[in-house]
Amino acid sequence: MSIELVQLGIFGFSAGGLLILAILARYKGKEEKPANLFFYSLLFAELWLISLGLYYYFQEPLLVLWLGRINFAVVLPMMYFLLRFSQNFPLDLEGSIFKILGNKILSLWILLFSILTLFTPLVSKEEVITGTLQRKTIYGDLYTIYIITYLTLLASIFFYLLRQFSSTKDKIQKSQVIYVLTGIVLSFLWGSITNVILPLFGIFDAQLFGPFAVIIFGFFVTVAIIKHQLFNIKVIATEIFTVVIIFSLFVNFLYSTSLIEAILNFILLISTSIFGVLLVKAVLKEVKAREELEKTDKAKTEFLSMASHQLRTPLTAIKGYVSLALEGYYGELNSKLKKALKNVAISTERLIRIVQDLLTISRIEMGKLELNLKPVDLANLAKSCLKELEFEAKKKNIDLIFKNPNQPLPKINLDSLKIRQAILNLIDNAIKYTNEGGKVEVSLDQERLKENHKERDYLKVIVKDTGVGFDPEEQSKLFESFSRGSAGIAKFVEGAGLGLNVAKRFVEIHQGFITAFSEGKNKGSTFTIYLPVGS
Repeated sequence: MSIELVQLGIFGFSAGGLLILAILARYKGKEEKPANLFFYSLLFAELWLISLGLYYYFQEPLLVLWLGRINFAVVLPMMYFLLRFSQNFPLDLEGSIFKILGNKILSLWILLFSILTLFTPLVSKEEVITGTLQRKTIYGDLYTIYIITYLTLLASIFFYLLRQFSSTKDKIQKSQVIYVLTGIVLSFLWGSITNVILPLFGIFDAQLFGPFAVIIFGFFVTVAIIKHQLFNIKVIATEIFTVVIIFSLFVNFLYSTSLIEAILNFILLISTSIFGVLLVKAVLKEVKAREELEKTDKAKTEFLSMASHQLRTPLTAIKGYVSLALEGYYGELNSKLKKALKNVAISTERLIRIVQDLLTISRIEMGKLELNLKPVDLANLAKSCLKELEFEAKKKNIDLIFKNPNQPLPKINLDSLKIRQAILNLIDNAIKYTNEGGKVEVSLDQERLKENHKERDYLKVIVKDTGVGFDPEEQSKLFESFSRGSAGIAKFVEGAGLGLNVAKRFVEIHQGFITAFSEGKNKGSTFTIYLPVGS
């Protein structure tokens, strides 16, 4: 295979890949300014690749001269649009009048300088053909200014990208900027190695692979834009797979050896294209539906958080005034009023707990719940929970039993308040759903479990009762928000169905999990908290 054919293949592959990336970036972010700016930058990069490939391919001096000047001329607009992109992705940093005027002046300078580069010998005076794939440029009087303009644009791009990274607090946006910076650094290193370093050691053929630098950069920035649009990798994979199949079938059609084979290949090409388009649309529809659901969930979480904050203050005030009234602060109360106020106090307390649970759930979902981890003796924590609920158990004549572990258990790092709340919720539930004269038993143990081909030790808090139990259908919904079993609906109308959900979330943020087991209705239940040792 000739070196010219290898060269043509490399430039053709790079130009085709870059065009796909440009279309993909434009298609995914067509309604957003950064995607449009990057699309224009890639279009000029495409012109740069094509002109560079033809520059090395043709041998006519005049044609080589014009291709060389085109190659110089398109670099500055490419860098200009990349600079504008860095000012707008992911945040808009060009909003001031000064920056807008600066961009206007810069755009005029780039336009003027590109025209001078293309139509005059001020940057590229002459292109000398010194051999196959070897050219020498005789530079003009403005070449130094050209290089200064290029380096200024490059430095400005880095400046704005670093500003983008420091300005945004959003983790996704920071990762997007890292993608762009990584693409620029890797493409710069690749270009330096293939076009500067290796030729110093006499390896000139490495320059053939220089165009891959643009592909590397285009890939990383396109991924950042797609990530910004929150499109699933499934969509990208489906589109690439579809394009590859259609392109392969098209090539197969062009190389048909007979009319019948050509007709069959054409029918296969058309049918596959239609199927591919429908497949991509179906995947896009699925991803968009999921994104809409995520937006709805986020809005719901934010509403719950806001509503909980707004409700907690007046409820606390009601509780305080009712408490003062019951203590006689506002004078003697008759028995009927006292009884009514006690009911108000109980209902208010219940509402405060529900609001607190809602606020907790919303904080967890928004990632705003912080853990205060300290070494904790889990046995002592469980005992204190039993002590707190002794009065509730005595009212129903329920035996609360604590079984000491068979062996001393290690202390583990926990947020004691949150795990305490999880254990309290489980024990409180067990008391509620156990009939008078029943039994609730709390025990601790240590167990080694195998996960992802690795073994890990867990401490277990086991809450076992002789209560109403549950069937398999109810078990699947036990830990959902606002979900309650049939026994809960029948016996405790005032419950909100948040206790188990909150317990589950508290345990999960400690990298643990909860299990529930019952042999059936009226056969009791067992809830087990698993907390990792050494977390």
